[in-house]
Amino acid sequence: MKPTSRLANEARDLLELVLLPGIAALLPWRLCFRLFRWLCGRDFLYRASCNEALAQARARGWVRGDAGEWLRTRRLVTLIDHADFYLARSRSDRWMARHLSVQGEWPSPAQPAILCTFHWGAGMWGLRHLSSTTCTRTP
Repeated sequence: MKPTSRLANEARDLLELVLLPGIAALLPWRLCFRLFRWLCGRDFLYRASCNEALAQARARGWVRGDAGEWLRTRRLVTLIDHADFYLARSRSDRWMARHLSVQGEWPSPAQPAILCTFHWGAGMWGLRHLSSTTCTRTP
C-alpha cells in the first residue's frame, strides 16, 4: 500500500470512527441526530461498506424501491452505532431513561445468568442498563 493511500485510509477512519461519531458527546442528542441525518445524505460516509452492503442486499432482494434511501438509512445506522460508544461514555442514566426503550426485565442479582450481547451499539446500552439497575438494587 502506498503511503498516500495509507494516509487517506487513516484520515477516513479518523473522520468516520472518531470525529463525526464523537460529536454525539458534545451536542444535545436532538441536534446531533438532525446533523447525523443530514450528513448521511452525503455519499462520502462509509462508502465502501455501504456499497458492499447494498450489493449484498440487492442480491437477496432486500432492497425495494429507492437505493439512495436504503443507503442513507444504512449510513445513519452505522454512524449511530459508532456514536453509541461516545453517548454511553458521556450520558447519564437519566438521559438513558429518557431516550432509550427497554423491554423486559433483568434477572435479580441473586439469580445466576449469562448475558450475551453485541460489543457495541445496542450491546453497550444493554450493559449500561444492566449496570444501572443492578447497582441500585439491594439483594
